[in-house]
Amino acid sequence: MARGVRNRDEGRPDPTGRHIDGTAVWVQLKNKRAGWHYVLVSKHDPNVMSHYVMAGYRPVEMAEGGPQPAGICTSRPGEAVEVAGCVLMECSPERYQQIVAEGAFGQSGQSHADEVMMRIREAGGADIRGFKAPEGTRLTRSNAEAEM
Repeated sequence: MARGVRNRDEGRPDPTGRHIDGTAVWVQLKNKRAGWHYVLVSKHDPNVMSHYVMAGYRPVEMAEGGPQPAGICTSRPGEAVEVAGCVLMECSPERYQQIVAEGAFGQSGQSHADEVMMRIREAGGADIRGFKAPEGTRLTRSNAEAEM
């Protein structure tokens, strides 16, 4: 075995993983509203900003006790929260779930991906999760769901 490399079965176990909210203080948020989804969007690229606005996000206004970066923020009350050249934007829990399921503009999302995978499985192919129809058969929706 190479020097400095330890067998995984020997010694102490790996530490359990933990969630990291951000790598820098300005990325971490305080006073988040429960269930709301937040993103930092570059204010220097109008295409990116307009994409998020059309998807249903809105800029967060600076307010006492409202969502804001854990680090230094120079925005004044009533202004959009800006930090490191980015604007903090938020999306309601309902809209965020809709984006996940259907995509921002209703043409993608998890439900679309599930439908594509179902068609692949019905044609006898293996989907990305490794399910494959038995030889000489085609999976139906009910058979595929039972297999999951």
